[in-house]
Amino acid sequence: MTPQTQQIFASRLHAPACSCVHCQARQGEQQNESRAKKDRAIAVRRARQQKARRRRRPTDPRSTSQLRAIRRLMALLVKARRGVWTHLSMNNKKRLIDKFVRLLRVSGLPQVRQNKLQGDFDEYLRTPRRSSQQRMAQRSYLAGGLRLPGQTTRGSARPDYAKSIRLPSGKVVRAHFNLKSDQVHRLSKSAAKSRAGRHLKQARRNARALPHGEPIVLSYLHRPAKGIQIAMRNVLFQRGSPVAQLRFGSTTYHNPAF
Repeated sequence: MTPQTQQIFASRLHAPACSCVHCQARQGEQQNESRAKKDRAIAVRRARQQKARRRRRPTDPRSTSQLRAIRRLMALLVKARRGVWTHLSMNNKKRLIDKFVRLLRVSGLPQVRQNKLQGDFDEYLRTPRRSSQQRMAQRSYLAGGLRLPGQTTRGSARPDYAKSIRLPSGKVVRAHFNLKSDQVHRLSKSAAKSRAGRHLKQARRNARALPHGEPIVLSYLHRPAKGIQIAMRNVLFQRGSPVAQLRFGSTTYHNPAF
């Protein structure tokens, strides 16, 4: 390249940018296009990063096994509420409740919620068929009579259901049933006695709200070992206890005080 040609190229290279309208518009379009390409590249890169993070993130258990367990729990609860299984034997009802408890453990629900659902399921299963229509309108008692609308719930009692029972003396009385789904068959003797003590305290508190002369029946779903049954019976049949009967599955104990 000759010195003259080099001078021409140098002059063009360092020449000031054209200031005409057309050149400025062209430059603006080029800048906008370049900026749009950068924005698209940034968006694609961010999308890839988010996708990679989702892949690395552990799967939310609530979206898989826990949600499946909750759906199955609700399906079982609806059927039990309709009284579909009230005709089953006690052993079959136990199997259903054991299945329900297993699903509860997988569900990841708070323990308070689990206890409430388990109690409701047990109540729906073990309420006699003739009392099934009363489930949704359980009677609440206060100070020896029915609690009236507007009255306080403090000091009131709401049994699972009520029906007549025959006492060892032959007398027939109306009794209020309290269904218990506690896993008493898995408790030690000391733990079972402690649990019975809490249930006795609850029964005494409820008895003050129930009509006079109408005792309480505690009905446990599970039947623990004989020694556990006797230990709990001795606690629940203490002097002055309002519990007239104690049931462990199909085994029934009568309080001699009645």
